[in-house]
Amino acid sequence: MILAVTHGSDEHAPPLLAALAARGERCARFDAASFPRRAALRMRQGADGAEAVLQVEGEPPVTAAEVRAVWWRRVRMPELHPEISDPAHRQFAWDECEHALGAFWLALAGARWVNPLGADRDAHRKPHQLATARAAGLEVPRTLVTNDPDAARAFVEELGGPGRVLYKPFTGSAELWREARLLRPEELALLPALRYAPVIFQEYVPGLDLRATVVGERVFTCRIDARETAYPVDWRLDPERARFEAVGLPAAVERRLLALHRTLGLRYGAADLRETPDGRAVFLEVNPGGQWLFVERRTGLQLTDALAGLLAGG
Repeated sequence: MILAVTHGSDEHAPPLLAALAARGERCARFDAASFPRRAALRMRQGADGAEAVLQVEGEPPVTAAEVRAVWWRRVRMPELHPEISDPAHRQFAWDECEHALGAFWLALAGARWVNPLGADRDAHRKPHQLATARAAGLEVPRTLVTNDPDAARAFVEELGGPGRVLYKPFTGSAELWREARLLRPEELALLPALRYAPVIFQEYVPGLDLRATVVGERVFTCRIDARETAYPVDWRLDPERARFEAVGLPAAVERRLLALHRTLGLRYGAADLRETPDGRAVFLEVNPGGQWLFVERRTGLQLTDALAGLLAGG
């Protein structure tokens, strides 16, 4: 069995599960937000052995022993019963749910994970990504992570002022998504707000976007030309007007990108790079749970099938 652990509205899950079913694979889907309200967990230990079973309402039980692969993507936190109203009690219940689910994930340690839990967690740390990418031989832009307004101001001056520096968040969600933005002169006055939370400041690299999706040892790359969109700095604000083209990475860059994924422990990753006017590929970041359907739809690259093959062990 292949267990897909992802949020309930993940549009990538149905086509991936369909591709797995077409390969003859048994699959189950689990949204961690359904626990404990709509899912039950049973873990037994004794002299006669151990058993770990997860069951979502209305679905067949999933036994840890039968799971041979796990697809882990953008997992949500458990949602508690609303009748637990006391904040301290809610925190206690949430901690207990996290511990129990964590033990179930450990019971699946013998399965093929895409991606392994620890690797997925660590690879989401963008400063760690950049350091590992640079060690792998990839070119990276000058970057500062800080909540120090004076350090941010000095970094902006070092790079030549506003218009040469991007700022972006560490994370995002459907409810609170933030694109990468070029720093504007009037936003220098907002730098004191950094004391509330750190921000990523990064050297702006002119050029075209490259999206390189790594599936096992295969790399599927497309070039994204956002020059005719409403906001060329970040094509995601106007995706319909961006132009997509399947391309290949330079061999040396592809080798280094694969080396980065091996070092990070990732079997899957969606890497963003910039292709400069003189042909260099500059690494920006990698998303261990990055989207791929938009690339597949715009280029014909068979990413869903490749990921299904990776999970199935092909």
